[in-house]
Amino acid sequence: MHLVFQFRSSALASAVASSSTSTTQTGTSNLQRTLLGGSGAALLNPSYVTVDQTVFVNSATSQIYFIAVLCSAACYDRNRGAIETIVNSWTVLP
Repeated sequence: MHLVFQFRSSALASAVASSSTSTTQTGTSNLQRTLLGGSGAALLNPSYVTVDQTVFVNSATSQIYFIAVLCSAACYDRNRGAIETIVNSWTVLP
């Protein structure tokens, strides 16, 4: 299966921040998380990440082979041909 999709980069930062086990936060760390796209930063960070991924499953459905390339949407647009060449050239050998 081959899939290309985009998501707002702040969504990834929010997911990472919410999975953190740290219980102590200073005002500085909250500010840093917001500036990096953390919780509540969706309005501050309109940038998107593009993911180009391919997954193969062996015939016995016992193994999964996965490749994913992630970069900013602007980077993906600039380098789309090279990224597609790399992803399409990926080969899984038996």
